[in-house]
Amino acid sequence: MSFKLDKQKFWKFFGIFTGILLGFVVLLLVVLIPFNGFNKTVNLESLSAYEGGRKNVLIVGTDQSGLRADVILIASFPDGKGSVNVASIPRDTRMKLTSGSQKINTALAIGGEEMLVDKVKGVTGIEIHDFVKVNFKAVEEIVDKLGGVRFDVPQDMKYNDPEQDLYIDLKEGMQRLNGENALKLLRFRGYAMADIERTKVQREFLHAAFEQKAKLRYIFKIPSVMSSVSENMVTSVSSSDALSYVMRIKDKSDEGFNSVELPYYLSGSYVIITPDGVADTVSQYFE
Repeated sequence: MSFKLDKQKFWKFFGIFTGILLGFVVLLLVVLIPFNGFNKTVNLESLSAYEGGRKNVLIVGTDQSGLRADVILIASFPDGKGSVNVASIPRDTRMKLTSGSQKINTALAIGGEEMLVDKVKGVTGIEIHDFVKVNFKAVEEIVDKLGGVRFDVPQDMKYNDPEQDLYIDLKEGMQRLNGENALKLLRFRGYAMADIERTKVQREFLHAAFEQKAKLRYIFKIPSVMSSVSENMVTSVSSSDALSYVMRIKDKSDEGFNSVELPYYLSGSYVIITPDGVADTVSQYFE
């Protein structure tokens, strides 16, 4: 006896089943996220009021002290259809923090989260609606919880810094990076173009992680990830708002992920980004 599949009925059933499953997961998150909560939330006056459309989040990766901004990213999430866009701010970006020229990675130590948000808005012209600061332990845990990330390491990476307890020895080529090695990749600075090439690799790794993990089957891991990073994160995102971000990135791999490089030029040991130079990029990807 032959069986003929009614494709129309199948996809209708599949859509209903997926909707019920997603509804169950959302219900689970509504219960678990407020229960676990975020242990360290901040209210920052320098954040822009959200008035609809894209929502831009400043994401900062720090060492254990929370004072060295080693990774500075702006992630822009669509409201409905559209890609997730990410730009990196080199830690050597020059600006005036107190007196004279200084690098943006010192803003946290000098003026805290308020100063860093304010300076990033000023140098890029991008409105920042939320803030997330995580230390390196959280990055390791996130990657491990999600089963690692396959990534093509662009070159052999070897570097030792006992003062930071940092020992890097990665080989060039495609490989699955666990949390520890992913962190070493993100922190490595021994490139010919120094911080510029480093931020490019950071964006490419984030792109790879997004393409591999922003899928419906990983949504069940979110409560576990949220719980493991809560102790290692400072954020302006409330427990209820966290759910909105889950929905904004749900199964976004089809719409795409854009890794955006802001126009820059080099001056000595500094990276120079001017608001006039990035106006077109901001208009296209972050407004």
